[in-house]
Amino acid sequence: MLVLLSDCADPDVVLTTRSSTVHRHRGQVCLPGGHYEPGDPDLIVTALRETQEEVGVAASQVKVLGTLPARVTVPVSRSTVTTVVGMWDGGGSKSGGGLRVVDPAEVSQVHRIALSTLADPRTRVSAHHPNGGRGAAFDLPELFIWGFTGHILDAVLSLGGWERPWDTRRIVEIPTPFRGEDAPTPEDG
Repeated sequence: MLVLLSDCADPDVVLTTRSSTVHRHRGQVCLPGGHYEPGDPDLIVTALRETQEEVGVAASQVKVLGTLPARVTVPVSRSTVTTVVGMWDGGGSKSGGGLRVVDPAEVSQVHRIALSTLADPRTRVSAHHPNGGRGAAFDLPELFIWGFTGHILDAVLSLGGWERPWDTRRIVEIPTPFRGEDAPTPEDG
């Protein structure tokens, strides 16, 4: 996956909302990225390729800064994830910079959220999932960012020096549209 930050005084991060037709994590807000393919020479190329396929930002537009220190396994999907961090010029515009939904079957929306908005203590919450899980989240007017993406954005704010003190005791239930329940499989029934 790619944490794609705009290279400007008030940087933003590119996020997507997953389509309601995908099998896993439907409707969840996430970072662009996806699965390694045999033709990918490394996981950085995978993140860049997937970003272009999802939001239209070419690899040539991204200056890769590196990867976050740990590869993490996401328990729900059992996927091992390498998080790549990169900068781009934002397409020269805060209004979208040429970002677009490339494949509506996979991504329903593309967002640019300022890191200052994510760092705002009024935005920061601890998400509580009905199964008992809890973690860092961001409660925005039309989006709720939680789970693995919330965890990564929390780390980016901390590592990048953007984090501000917030009330970690403020617990919010994950709104139903953002829970990302998986689509039933034929084995389910």
